[in-house]
Amino acid sequence: GYLMHNGVCKQVGLAATFSVDPLQPIFGFWMDHLSLPYELHLAEYNSVFFELLHASSTFRKSSSVLNVVLLRLDDWTQPGHASLDAPTVAEEIAWRTHRDFINAVHGYRAAGNGAVAPLLIVECKPSPSSLAKPTHAQLLGALS
Repeated sequence: GYLMHNGVCKQVGLAATFSVDPLQPIFGFWMDHLSLPYELHLAEYNSVFFELLHASSTFRKSSSVLNVVLLRLDDWTQPGHASLDAPTVAEEIAWRTHRDFINAVHGYRAAGNGAVAPLLIVECKPSPSSLAKPTHAQLLGALS
């Protein structure tokens, strides 16, 4: 199978802009149900950039056969400080983070020279509270 190489279990890396720990049982269920041997490595909370850029990250290890990034864009529009009330500052932070993410993906691809695992980027649905704010909803639409 795809996740096996010479009978050795391979690794799937998973990182997100949010905590992925609650997803482990779901992935485990489906991998067991589909009889796919795997080793799922869950990255720490909000460590997407580390996984993409750091040479010693799970994403850069040769044992990974697939790396997955779960991206919730509204995490970028909520920096967690007072500037959230200033839409232009929050928008600037979100766009800068978006640009940095694209650069990190390019860096991941370039650093591997074909040796890094394929990268699957999944955009997750924004929270209802983010969509309820007109300025955030517009920004999220533009970032997608």
